[in-house]
Amino acid sequence: MEPGKKLLNLSICLATASVLMPGLSYAGCSRDDIDHYLSKGFTTGQVTALCTQNSTTGDKKPVAEVSSQNAGQPASASTMTTNDAVGTKKMAEPASAPSAESVPAAAVATSSVGSAYESNEQFLKTAIEGYDVVLSENTLTYVHKTCVKAGQEDLFGFIPMTCPDVRYTISLLGLDVEKVKRQYTFYGPMVARVKGKIQRDIIANFNPKNDDVRKMVLDQINTGPNTDIPIREGIPAAQVKKVFSEIVK
Repeated sequence: MEPGKKLLNLSICLATASVLMPGLSYAGCSRDDIDHYLSKGFTTGQVTALCTQNSTTGDKKPVAEVSSQNAGQPASASTMTTNDAVGTKKMAEPASAPSAESVPAAAVATSSVGSAYESNEQFLKTAIEGYDVVLSENTLTYVHKTCVKAGQEDLFGFIPMTCPDVRYTISLLGLDVEKVKRQYTFYGPMVARVKGKIQRDIIANFNPKNDDVRKMVLDQINTGPNTDIPIREGIPAAQVKKVFSEIVK
């Protein structure tokens, strides 16, 4: 901005300040003072603060100068001071927003859910509806409570069920991730339907009353090369597909 325009703007600011706050006077600085400050790179806001402060103390000369590297920038409490009858006062500056460089990268929010996790294993521990989730170099292992029939339907339409804890060990070598979807097209839990080499072991909560029930349960659990990996609600299907594409060998 040209010096003449700066001086005009500054005069308007000082005049407004003198009307709103009668204790502050434009007489705090002469025109020569204002020209001097502007030539040194002070902003109109800084000069206004200096002149209104000087008008209350009768001192027209600021003690501290703003260094050339700070000229034209808002003065901070450490770079700008004025004298008064009691001693040296620091002129307060409104807090400025932190620069982009000062914000840690980890604090920047992103749209990718996976960015909240340190690794694919950590993501899968959160995403899979189960426990003891372990991702190794060649396998994915987890335990899930799997409910299946444990008998025939009775006269009242009741079908006995059992829900043993089953450990699934899935080989990542050649694993085919067919789809990530609702188990029953439009309803049911989210699942990742995969096909490959899968081992299933019942590890807890299984007490069949006879061999027929045992066989029935095992036949339902051992479904061959296909299985539905249960996914927790709220986990984006696209992110699940992305992680599986990265871990499959």
